[in-house]
Formats: sequence, C-alpha cells, structure tokens
Amino acid sequence: METIPLNHNVFTARLIEFMMSNHPDRMEDTPFILERAATAARTFESASMSGMTVDESMAEAERTLFEGLHFSPYLMVQDVLLLHFGYTEDDDELDEFTLQMLEIVRPLISTHSPDDYFQSSDRYPVLFDQIKDSINQYLVRNGIQ
Repeated sequence: METIPLNHNVFTARLIEFMMSNHPDRMEDTPFILERAATAARTFESASMSGMTVDESMAEAERTLFEGLHFSPYLMVQDVLLLHFGYTEDDDELDEFTLQMLEIVRPLISTHSPDDYFQSSDRYPVLFDQIKDSINQYLVRNGIQ
C-alpha cells in the first residue's frame, strides 16, 4: 500500500486552531505545539506504512495530536463566568477575564488531576462549583461584585 507523506505543518495548523479555541493560555508553548505536531505526523506515516487507510491513519494521528487536550480548563472557567456571573459570549472582556480567572483557579483545577475524560466524570460538577465559589470570593475580596 502506498503511503501519503504529510508535512507536520498540516498537524501544526490543526493543533494551533484547536489550541486557540480550547487552550489559549498555552499558545505560547511553541515547543509543545511543534513536538506534538511532529509526533502526529510520524504517527500518520507509521500507520500508513503499516497498511491502514488514509482515514484510519489520520484518525491515529489525530488521537496523538489531541491526546490530553480534550478537557479545557479555559472553557470550564468561561462556562462558569457565562452561567453564573452575567457574562455573555459577545462581551469584549470575556476572553481576557477568563484567562485572568484561570490563573487564579489553576491550583484548584490541578488538585483534581483532570484528564481527557474529566468533563464526563462525577468530579466535574464538584470542580465547577469550587471554581464558581473561588471566582465569587475573588470578586468580593476585590470589590468587583
């Protein structure tokens, strides 16, 4: 079976697009992005050489590309702000404030050791409420709300 070589730039572009939407706080981690894209390209090539179809090879490469990135702390914090603090998706300061609050609650998030399946776990609503409480305390402490 013929292999189709893919330049890792294809995977770099896909990962950057995904990261911009789901992990904008990690956009500065260029070494991570480039290494992950190169690994995905190698995965695609290896899968293709082993006889997988192009679609199967791409699926394997994408599993590698997005592994560990399916849960987004950024989107979780943004959901808390949208649902409980009066923000709307078209608020100009939503992205900036989400990033600011993410830095405040990051230690809290790390205590839950979230993985790719965290959002569907019973721990997710617990962390969601903890983040809501933490943001509320921050706003009260700083006279913002």
